[in-house]
Amino acid sequence: MIPSTKRSRGFFPFVCAPKATTAAVCLGVVLCLFSAGVFTFVPSFDTFRRKQFSSSARALSAQGEPWQEQRVDFAREREPWTPLSAFPVGTRELLRAREDARFPWHPGVDPLALGAALHSTIVHSRRRGASTLDMQVARLVFPSLRAFSPWQRKLMEPFVALALRARWGFRGVEESWLNLVPLPGGVEGLPAAAKLHFGARGGALAQLPLADIDALIAHAPRPGSAAARAWVAARQAERTSGIEKPDVLASGVSFQVPHLLQSLLEGRLPGHLSPSKSARGQTFQTHINAALQADIEKAARGELARLRGRNANNVAVLVVDNATANVIAYLGDVTRLPEPDARSAPEKPWVDNVVSFRQAGSTLKPFLYALAFEKRYITPKTQLLDTPYERAKAQGTYRPRNYDLRFQGSVSAESALANSRNVPAVRVLDVVGVPAFAARLEALTIPVGDAPELYGESLALGTLDVTLWHLVQAYVSLARAAWRPEAARTPARLVAFPAQAHSMNPPPPPVFRSPESAQEVARILSSNTLRASSFGLDSPLATPFETAVKTGTSVDMRDNWCLGFTPQHTVGVWVGNADGEPMWDVSGVEGAAPLWRDVMERLQNFHNATEGAQVSRDANFAMPLATSEPLNTMEQEPLPPFTSRVLVPEEGTLFTRDPGIPNEVERIVLSARVPKKPRGTPFLNAHRLHLNGSPLSLETRETRQGNDVLVALWPPSPGRHRLALVDSDGREVDAVTFLVK
Repeated sequence: MIPSTKRSRGFFPFVCAPKATTAAVCLGVVLCLFSAGVFTFVPSFDTFRRKQFSSSARALSAQGEPWQEQRVDFAREREPWTPLSAFPVGTRELLRAREDARFPWHPGVDPLALGAALHSTIVHSRRRGASTLDMQVARLVFPSLRAFSPWQRKLMEPFVALALRARWGFRGVEESWLNLVPLPGGVEGLPAAAKLHFGARGGALAQLPLADIDALIAHAPRPGSAAARAWVAARQAERTSGIEKPDVLASGVSFQVPHLLQSLLEGRLPGHLSPSKSARGQTFQTHINAALQADIEKAARGELARLRGRNANNVAVLVVDNATANVIAYLGDVTRLPEPDARSAPEKPWVDNVVSFRQAGSTLKPFLYALAFEKRYITPKTQLLDTPYERAKAQGTYRPRNYDLRFQGSVSAESALANSRNVPAVRVLDVVGVPAFAARLEALTIPVGDAPELYGESLALGTLDVTLWHLVQAYVSLARAAWRPEAARTPARLVAFPAQAHSMNPPPPPVFRSPESAQEVARILSSNTLRASSFGLDSPLATPFETAVKTGTSVDMRDNWCLGFTPQHTVGVWVGNADGEPMWDVSGVEGAAPLWRDVMERLQNFHNATEGAQVSRDANFAMPLATSEPLNTMEQEPLPPFTSRVLVPEEGTLFTRDPGIPNEVERIVLSARVPKKPRGTPFLNAHRLHLNGSPLSLETRETRQGNDVLVALWPPSPGRHRLALVDSDGREVDAVTFLVK
């Protein structure tokens, strides 16, 4: 007798019919045998988890907090992989109750549910589901199963499910389901849905009530159903009406344009490897100090507000730790709107001005003078001509001008660098040579290109296009060479993302072969007295603590630069317009320098607070160099009585003849100081200057602070010369050698 249909339906699922039980047992044996072969193709759980990425790339601050976020996958919404322990307590029980009540009791395929499904289909012609958590995860882990027909897929899923359970275990399967299951609104995984609908992310996920988790799980297998759509609409209405759970709201992520992260993903960050397209949605660790970053952004916003009426709309700031070359603050532009005054929001804030190429201006001069000092072409005391300069070119006559449109005649090299005189810098480049200077810039990782001769003499004045990143990197190398001589031969490589920074193989070529040259440049750039004639004693460059600093302004005032360093940090600032539009009468000392000083002071306060030490002005810059005496020594200190020596030139000075000055009128000033000639002493019995063994005719004999200064104007001739100071008895008191080219 055939049992009634009603009795058969009521009998399941509590007790299976004998035929169904036998079929289930036989099927289970077959599944186990075939799953052993599938097992070898299933990756380990850790391997699979490492290959799962979020739909957004994230950058963490040095403190491990979310800092920047950039959407990289617009086909789905997924959060970073969340471990099972980060979900609220009781989530596993909810999941099993909703999806697979016998999950702990079967090996991945539920024989009872499968037998019941087969019996219902064969005997009663009714389809009945038998899917387990493992089988659902199998479809999510191996999306290639969707390419098969429904019957083929149903035959293959049990084998994969058994292999997954054997390889991943209970926790691996449950954790994968929670992170991969499709949810309403095109969302994948409960963490992404919790962020979207409840504002919970990271540690806030564990604080969600189980009722919210249960609601997410309930709609998970049916993301397109009417109930699911209604639930999503209710959650969106709840969010827009302001009904939020304040204890689980996301915090820490900056809703500004993620310049640093964006540049990494686009492959525009020098020295860093861009992640592959499939691995872009991961979390990247940085060295950014979130508190310092916020402080600098506040200062930059205030600077743009100050320059609002002078057509300066964009800014960039880069701060680096000199010892490690780690980037601790990175501001591509000010992008968040200040409240309540939104008028100071910058134009084109999506441009990352740290890695955008701009004209360098005078920021390259320190490296030119360092190279000239290193090769002993000049010394800081060498007198350079600051007179009209002309050089015939195929395109016309090249006539460089100083910023103030004036000439000072003869200036020392240290004064020319400190006051950023253009014409003396061009004359120094004539001596050093464009190829040698271009090679030095390349060694400092400043790209020049294959044809540096196209820049010619203008390379000294910064017609080269550079980025703030490259300039700061070069200034870090200079700072290291000045205070860490053991690192003088190694150019710095800035590190923003430790895991993405690639090592230099083979090692980079040496740079700053002579640490003394870098120390001299640092001393000159830190002297407020030396730059006083151009910048004054109370300029933004005069910080309360010692800093070496250089400004720069490009043609038509399109770019303002200010770069400087202490022994601990290097700070670079750019101010201008992202579209290259000129500013209105804004020089480097007026535009970038005030912000640079503000950042330096904030950085020094931050350093003092973290290190618990005050750094004095004198302690920072201790230059152990005999040539580091001030330029105006004769005016600052009385000359010792009866001390005779040659004043100009100093030992090893190199003079270069100016092709623009006729030979018959060109002269070099030679001078020496001697004791004051007693009244009535014949002139022939006094001290004399001898050049190459022959006496020179004196043009003047001046008296300064009780001593006489002998001055001779000598028509230069190429070659190496020896200038001697001879006393009244014919004895040589002092002598120097110099070179004329």
